[in-house]
Amino acid sequence: MRIKEGFVVRTVCGEQAITQESGNLDFRKIVILNPTACLIWENFIGKEFTIESVADFLCDYFKIERDLALSDAKRFIDMIHQIGVIED
Repeated sequence: MRIKEGFVVRTVCGEQAITQESGNLDFRKIVILNPTACLIWENFIGKEFTIESVADFLCDYFKIERDLALSDAKRFIDMIHQIGVIED
């Protein structure tokens, strides 16, 4: 899977948020990212990824247990999948 083209992370009201790249901002459809989600986004934008590859990245970056990394990776992917930002 990969992040669809046309979506970006930008600062909105002091927060990092996923928005559409162009057009007017629809504040009902903005998703605020925490620092970890923003880091995942920056690392995987334009690349193919899986839950496992995101978990590997989190393990390497934060030196955390694999189970926690898998849980966090799944939560991130589920969130961006729900808002229609992932393509298979």
